[in-house]
Parts: sequence; structure tokens; C-alpha cells
Amino acid sequence: VAADAVLVSLAVEPQSILRHRKLGYYLHVMRHYQAAAGPAVRTWLSTAFESVKRPVETIQRDYERLIDGLHRTTGGHLMVLNRMSTSGYEDISSYMGFDAPLSDTLSNIAAKEWNLMLTDIAETRDFSIIDVDAIAAQLGGAQHLPDGIHQSGIMQVALRENILQSLSELGRAKRPAIATN
Repeated sequence: VAADAVLVSLAVEPQSILRHRKLGYYLHVMRHYQAAAGPAVRTWLSTAFESVKRPVETIQRDYERLIDGLHRTTGGHLMVLNRMSTSGYEDISSYMGFDAPLSDTLSNIAAKEWNLMLTDIAETRDFSIIDVDAIAAQLGGAQHLPDGIHQSGIMQVALRENILQSLSELGRAKRPAIATN
């Protein structure tokens, strides 16, 4: 049985990914797992792979293919959690000290660009954006989503409510209209 909806998070998309030097396939291993690996695995990762940047355009194409493939193969609906774009701790008074593009250095700028990318995709594709950024801004991101990933209980409740609302709207859209007299 195919799922009616699939939920993914933009927050897990890496800005850089490992590409096998000879075979060209991609592998994502979080840095703390790379560091915790044994010496043989660390040597294999450092010699057989190179780290490559994933431009926003590449991530956008991946999401468009995912949305199109999901619609085509199962009729399912994609729901994407966007990224929190500020913790409230940023106090940069000048960006002059940072190399362009800023998104390569500053994760809050990258998050803004990626959230805008989702909005661009929504102009041509049918999917739902669960606005983690707005929820965190309303509740206070520094307190309820301090690292941009791990949520407080209050944030989890608010996020679940938004997901359920989106699923409910999806269910209403799929139900056939019932004529009443």
C-alpha cells in the first residue's frame, strides 16, 4: 500500500556531500560519525571520496524529481519541513568579513536560501511546506530550536499540529464531493 503522504526535512540536507573519486556515487556520513569510525573507515573515506558542495540548484532539482516521482508512481503527496533561518543569537553587524557567497559560510543565510528554494518549487509543483521557520520564530527559536535541529517539547507539539493540519487538508482535497439536497 502506497503512502498518501511522505514527510521529509530540509534540515538534513548537507551543504557538502562525499563523492566517490572513481565511481562518482554520493555518500553522506555525518561528521561526528566519521570521527567516531575506526581508522580503516576513516582512511577509506579520506582516500576514496572527496567532499563536494551541493548548490541550491542541485538540491532544488533533487526535490523536484522527488515530488514528480512520488506523484507519478504512487500519487502520494510530499510534505517538507523547511529550515529555521535564525536562532536569534546572530549579531553580525557587518558581512564584510565573510567571503561570497555568504551561504557557504553562514548557515542562517543558507537556510534562508533553501527556504526560498522551496517557495520557488511550490510555484510549479504541488507539495506542502511545513513552516518550521515561522513556528520557531513565533515560539522563540533560541529557546525551542537552539541548534536548528533538536526541538523542545513545545516546539514538537506545535510542529505536530501543523503536520496534522496539512494531512487533514490533504484528506479533504482527496475526498470526493458529496451532493446534498
